[in-house]
Amino acid sequence: MIEILSFFLASELTTLFILIDISSHLNQLASAMLDTLRSLTKNSISIFENSSAIDFDELSKKPIVLFVSSEVVATMTNKPEQIKSVFILDSDVTKIDQRERFATGEDLICQLADEIYRCYIKEASEYLTLGDSSMAEIKTKHADRIHNELKKVHEKYFVSNNTSQFSVCTVTTLVWLKLKFQDNIEVQKVEELFSKVVSSFLVFDNHLDCHKYLLENEPAIVTFLIIDNEYEDSIVTGFQQLSNVKVVYRYGQSLSKNEATIKNCHDLCFRLTYDLMNYYNKLGSDWGVKQDAKTAKDMFMKAHELCNIFDKI
Repeated sequence: MIEILSFFLASELTTLFILIDISSHLNQLASAMLDTLRSLTKNSISIFENSSAIDFDELSKKPIVLFVSSEVVATMTNKPEQIKSVFILDSDVTKIDQRERFATGEDLICQLADEIYRCYIKEASEYLTLGDSSMAEIKTKHADRIHNELKKVHEKYFVSNNTSQFSVCTVTTLVWLKLKFQDNIEVQKVEELFSKVVSSFLVFDNHLDCHKYLLENEPAIVTFLIIDNEYEDSIVTGFQQLSNVKVVYRYGQSLSKNEATIKNCHDLCFRLTYDLMNYYNKLGSDWGVKQDAKTAKDMFMKAHELCNIFDKI
């Protein structure tokens, strides 16, 4: 009984997740995902229909991760200091970056799941440092449940709706478009970390050759593309318009004030890990619905391998 109570109490996090003006934008699947996350995290997720219904001064001083619509963000003049991160459901497709701004409720709730998972892992690490291995193990178990339970939600939803409209391509390529004279040390680090969880890792130093390769392989591969920030915006836009390019990461030191630019290899590896983990978990669910157990298992195993990469970054 004591163990069960401890497991239940440990489901609450030291971080508070707040959603404002999100519920009305969610479809049936996203709503089911949110309900599942709320049931797994005790009182850690709070939902508000509009910003006027919340007074941040009356909230606890826990760190807050905020999920809001773009309409709400536009009205926020001062961000309370306890807010550590803000993720936005945006109707403007030109602003979508799949890191801070998302186009669909499903993508936003997947980000919520990732943030919750990361918090559980962080708390598990803190308990381990304090010598409390029992609580560290409980927190880790909670972390593991997050994506496992969402997988079940996906399976139930797709079976009940008898739909087959989902991505089935399992050939995933990680491509780095660098400058011709760019140092290869960071390229080699990324290759060492991710080469075992992607179908191939390719490096180009000419954007025309890179574009030609991706164009010739539509829709046979799904690509996660890293591109040096020195390449012109028009070139980046050309890659973003290719149907087989899942995410484009602008990378490198630059005088540009573009907030989407990733400036160090550590952050690049973290974003790649989260995005690939999300992608493989979704593929696992999709192939599970198609009753291809072997392929589904392969995809979930890749997602699990990505969890282990966090310790190496």
